[in-house]
Amino acid sequence: MSKKWFYRTLLSYIPVFFVVTAFLFFIFFQTLSEQNKKETIKANSFVAEQAIRFIDHSLKAIDEKVTLELLRNQDLAAFLSKNGGSDLKLEVSVMNAMRDLKITNPLIDSIYIVRFQDETVLSSSTSYPLSRYPDQPFITSNRKAPNSVWSDSRSFKEFSYEPDSQVVSLTRGFPVFTQEKGMVVVNVKTESLYGLIRQMYNPDISFIRLYGHEGSELSDASENTGKMVQEGGKVYASYVSDYTGWRVDSGIKKTGLTGLILDLYNIWIGLGILVVVGAVGWIVYVTRRNYKPIELIVSRLEIFLAYKARFIGAGADANVFKFIESALDSMIEQSNQLERQYYQDLTVRRNYFINELLKGTRRVGAEEWKQEAEQLLMPATFGRQIVFVVEIDKYAEFCKEYNHRDQNLMKFVISKAVEETASAGEESIWVLWTSSHQLTCVLRLEEEAGAEQSEDMALFESIRSWLENNLQLTVTIGIGNRAEQPEGLRDSYNEALEALRYKAVYGDNCLIDYGKLPSRGEANEHMRLILSIVDAYRLAQDDWLDKLKTLFQAMRRSVLSRDDIVSLLHSLTFHLNRAVSSIGPQFQPLWKDRVFPQLQALPDAFEMLEEIEAQYTLVLRQFADELHELRDAKTNHLAIHEVKAYLEHNFTNPNLSLDFLSDQFGMNGKYVSKLFKEAYGVKFVDYLIDLRIEHAKRMLKETDNTVQEIAESVGYSSAISFIRTFKKVTGVSPGDYRKEK
Repeated sequence: MSKKWFYRTLLSYIPVFFVVTAFLFFIFFQTLSEQNKKETIKANSFVAEQAIRFIDHSLKAIDEKVTLELLRNQDLAAFLSKNGGSDLKLEVSVMNAMRDLKITNPLIDSIYIVRFQDETVLSSSTSYPLSRYPDQPFITSNRKAPNSVWSDSRSFKEFSYEPDSQVVSLTRGFPVFTQEKGMVVVNVKTESLYGLIRQMYNPDISFIRLYGHEGSELSDASENTGKMVQEGGKVYASYVSDYTGWRVDSGIKKTGLTGLILDLYNIWIGLGILVVVGAVGWIVYVTRRNYKPIELIVSRLEIFLAYKARFIGAGADANVFKFIESALDSMIEQSNQLERQYYQDLTVRRNYFINELLKGTRRVGAEEWKQEAEQLLMPATFGRQIVFVVEIDKYAEFCKEYNHRDQNLMKFVISKAVEETASAGEESIWVLWTSSHQLTCVLRLEEEAGAEQSEDMALFESIRSWLENNLQLTVTIGIGNRAEQPEGLRDSYNEALEALRYKAVYGDNCLIDYGKLPSRGEANEHMRLILSIVDAYRLAQDDWLDKLKTLFQAMRRSVLSRDDIVSLLHSLTFHLNRAVSSIGPQFQPLWKDRVFPQLQALPDAFEMLEEIEAQYTLVLRQFADELHELRDAKTNHLAIHEVKAYLEHNFTNPNLSLDFLSDQFGMNGKYVSKLFKEAYGVKFVDYLIDLRIEHAKRMLKETDNTVQEIAESVGYSSAISFIRTFKKVTGVSPGDYRKEK
């Protein structure tokens, strides 16, 4: 087999490899060397600056403490002001004060006081005549100017038999402003100063040196300073203190491994050459190993080109690369199309899976969730998730303002805005439009158990405010409770929808958290009254007026504010509008043109509750009369009214159905259902369910009958069907409802 492609591939690698590698090799080491040098200088500069600041801070603290003691200590003032003689008690008190200074400032090695009046020196242990004190030369040199900065390194010993120690000294005169009575001398060992900064550097690699005002070094007994000079240490940074006037130098010692690295730079060059040689050997090995499959592919392409050339009359050699390029482009395009189709199908499958969980049509456990999640590219663990529903406010106006194409574009922007806002917080979210005006979102919360709910509310608020500020579009967000298991998504979704039912009370363009809704009490009682009024009014029941009076009586009893009353009336108007909108087109012009605008305007122009009650009742009564006349004018209304009356008296019959009514009244079942919906705005089946559930509620509250007995008494042959229907309508099971009531 020919090795043409092997040599071609190999020779195409090597020149570029050598040129690029060699260039990058020398650039890298040069850059590394310069960078290391800069970093070294920077590090030494930082260490030197911090060292001088730390020393200044410590010495300033001593200076301030001594000065404050001179100003505040009465015993010290009395001792220095004394004209002569010995006062043992006073001296002991002053000694204790000096000991306290040493205890509170461990850096102080020794401290003594000089009284000029009788030339007496008092240390923390005893007193001396000045002429016999070992530190007399230093006292004499500073007597005329006792207030001085810290001195350079000097020898000091308190007792003649002690060895000399290197210290720096601070002198302060008394009184502070005249200094004619005496002075205080504080000594700090230079070894202690080095001890302060020794943890800032590694003495085996680097060094820090302190120098006094005249350039003399403040020696450190724990280190051999001369040895550092012999070893060739290099200074990289130097700082001078504004407080003491001392200078600090910092640098690197050329000893051990550090010196070897700095001196033997060429070793890196040799290692680089070895790496290059190894890389060349690796390229030869890999090329030899992989050239055969490549040659096989090319040979097959050449065979195909030779076969194709018979029909197009072109030489294979002339077009081989063009053909390869064309074939690869075609493969890549097909791959991209398949990938796009895959993600589109994946999105549809994921939305369908989530929709099943939200609707409760599929029960999924933790293990099944893991299996589905792996296929749908979702997190394998369910974690904690929450469902919230974004509802477009004033959707009818939204549809009027935008055409169908723009509506879809706006909805796309809304869904993307929600996804991007949630993704910014590193949280997973899945969104789908479950109705024309409601975007349902499933948000996977972070795993930390301590995550605050306020963080979730901040996310929802950012979504709402972004849509309002950027799209000039307001939305109301209903929020369910957190779900710990996949089956909990259905409950969280229903809770979010339930929260949106309070939109009329809480207003639009806001967040409504189901967990913060009142589960009992007057707010729910008012809402139940409103819904019962709406149902009675829509079905032309005679007790709607009594229920309306009961609502206003409840308002009086609750002592509601004007804003609360307005909110309830707006809620009642909202639900009435939705109910009337579903009872037939022939009633709509009268309602929309006259009655609905009046009801909307009434809550904004009343002062007393009696006024709004009378006006609201009058408007509804007039429309009810006109509605009754319109219904009576229809030929089939009397028959439908009889059907409705029959349902109210026989809803406990388990055989009651459209076919049963068809036989009972001699009318087609579908036609009966159509007329019933037009007349009362509700389906026959839904009205029958409402009658049965309301009767079941009364029996659960007022009797001790079992759920099975109640199910049979309201027309259900199966207790399971009754429980499922009851929970769907009320949100709770019959047993839980009985416990609550």
